[in-house]
Amino acid sequence: MQRELPGFGVLISTIALAELGMPQRFRNQKAYAKATGLTPGYRKSGGNEQPTSITRQGSRHARWAFTRAVIACLRCKSGTGLQIRQWIEQRVRYKPKKKVIVAAARKLAEGVWRLFAYGEAFQLEAAFPVSRTN
Repeated sequence: MQRELPGFGVLISTIALAELGMPQRFRNQKAYAKATGLTPGYRKSGGNEQPTSITRQGSRHARWAFTRAVIACLRCKSGTGLQIRQWIEQRVRYKPKKKVIVAAARKLAEGVWRLFAYGEAFQLEAAFPVSRTN
């Protein structure tokens, strides 16, 4: 458990805070992630729901900051970013890389909310579980 988020430096943290404000003003982690625009949209027709691309409703600068934090983790060879890198590499086998990066960015956004709202340490293993058997 850690109180530092992987991929987040001074610049990324400042942009996320400046664009979205204090995370405590959102009622839950899903609302905070939705404010970044990193959540998938849904199209409803005839009683069926089909997922669409991300909604992009929210701050484009915050979206940029969270995705850049994930991309920084992709360059990690050790440390906390390595877990995110391994999580992404496992999922890239089945989904497009950009979709996986956006999913990881949304998970980081939810982690930011939990860090500020509850004061919880970021649980990297819970957010980004990696199977050890390959």
